[in-house]
Amino acid sequence: MKMRRGKRLADEEKRVGDDEENFNTALNYLQDSELKEIKKSFRARDVQNEIGWLKVCDLFLKKNIAEQEALLDEFCNYLSAHNDFQAHLFKNRNIDWKRATSLSSATGMGYSDALILNMFSETNLDYILTLDYDLIYAVSISAKNKFVVLPDSRLGDFKGTLKKI
Repeated sequence: MKMRRGKRLADEEKRVGDDEENFNTALNYLQDSELKEIKKSFRARDVQNEIGWLKVCDLFLKKNIAEQEALLDEFCNYLSAHNDFQAHLFKNRNIDWKRATSLSSATGMGYSDALILNMFSETNLDYILTLDYDLIYAVSISAKNKFVVLPDSRLGDFKGTLKKI
């Protein structure tokens, strides 16, 4: 894992350069795969002198994530088919959530991403902003009348796979 993270940091540094205006996420965040590797090295609960993963989460994540969520809630309105003020955003407010299963099985995307795509497909919104590879892939396959907005710097990561879709 250490070598992969080091290579990713070096690649990110080359891409970002010395521009202080660019926020280098590789230096500030762990990728999901890295977090899973770290989690695997812990037991779930405290055993003898070893601190368990649940305790690590309680000590380092619980308060921080709650604080970050509170900050998001100050400026973020979550999309809801049940919110009457957002009714105009939907073609269909009676979303068939079972459709997410077919979206997931058609593209191999995770179920949570399929739920997002399913809801997005039932809106009048033309664009979705994401860095998630599975969501970009699935929109290209299952929602051809919709568009994905992503930074130019990330486009190269997807061009080869999505070329013939």
